[in-house]
Amino acid sequence: MSKFLPLGRVFQDIRFALRTMVIHAEFSAVVVLTLAMGIGVNTAIFSLVNGVLLRPLSFDRPNELVKALNRSLPKGGYVALRERLQRLDVACYAHESGFNLTNNGETVRVVADGISSNLFSVLGVKPILGRDFTREDELPGRREVIIGYNLWQSQFGGDRGIIGRNVMLDDVGHEVVGVMPQGFNFPGSSQIWGAFDVNPSADDFWGWGYNVIGRMRPGADLAAVRAEFKGVFPQVVSTFPFAVDPHLVPEADVSLLQQYQVAGVQKMLLMLLAAVTVILLVACVVDRPAERDGGALRAGRQPRTNHVAVAHRERDPGSGRRSARAGAGLDQPWISEEHDARGHASACRGRHRPACARIFNHSFFRRRPDFRHASGGSCIAPGY
Repeated sequence: MSKFLPLGRVFQDIRFALRTMVIHAEFSAVVVLTLAMGIGVNTAIFSLVNGVLLRPLSFDRPNELVKALNRSLPKGGYVALRERLQRLDVACYAHESGFNLTNNGETVRVVADGISSNLFSVLGVKPILGRDFTREDELPGRREVIIGYNLWQSQFGGDRGIIGRNVMLDDVGHEVVGVMPQGFNFPGSSQIWGAFDVNPSADDFWGWGYNVIGRMRPGADLAAVRAEFKGVFPQVVSTFPFAVDPHLVPEADVSLLQQYQVAGVQKMLLMLLAAVTVILLVACVVDRPAERDGGALRAGRQPRTNHVAVAHRERDPGSGRRSARAGAGLDQPWISEEHDARGHASACRGRHRPACARIFNHSFFRRRPDFRHASGGSCIAPGY
């Protein structure tokens, strides 16, 4: 015997399911809407969790990127780290700021950020047009910038001749040397980047405001990088020309960049995912009276017609066995095509629903054989 159900049995199951849904149309609608809402909410939350927590960063070898500390450092601290660390290539970026960009007499507000010259190389991202920053761009007096793809399209019409052109940021001229790939806006929503100058004699050399990230060098692992960073950082702090927070050195540590970025929302997103999963489970276990009624048909619930037959036999003992068989509907072992929803409802449920009758009269719901009455008076669907 084949382990697969015959195709006819599958169609019978489909017809039975449709009948049950039509009989309990209101409840079926509530169940479908509840399941749809549960599945929809779960899909939305999981998409958010997948995009934020599960999907890796869109950088080259993102598992090698780390974030140092949970606070900013001065330029002098970044330079000291860069010179002392052997297992980590470090870079830094400032907090994003707003600038007025003037182009062809039109001024728009853009988000810009000051970065170290090696930030893009540490992240593993290259400009699609022009060049990356170099150490020479950190020299005092240099004013090179790299613009984002969307800004290039919206303000410069995607002109490939943008390289070498001067743009005005807060009425100060800057030379465009590159265009970043589409979708790149690190660290948040930056549209334009400029390499800050490294000048030990400048007033801002020991000013605070730069976040440190790094990429582990080949052969280094996170444990070794953390140990080296904790050993080097006190030496870096000792070069500061001012007193620092006493908690700064004990808190010195590095963590994977992705873990750092999602640390603030990870717990909340996981709680949301758990909550909507519970909602979906509740929707799946909603009581289904329509299914219980359908199961009763197959399990042998006594229809009302049998009671009528028994009463008729008790009142008229001489009517013989045939009257009882006729009252129970057993003279016709197979129900004919003329047995519509009214007959079905009377034999199997004891009540009639006009809306169902109109549905069941449709040729799709007619088949021979349909329902078979057992000697006990129960209504049994073939194959159940």
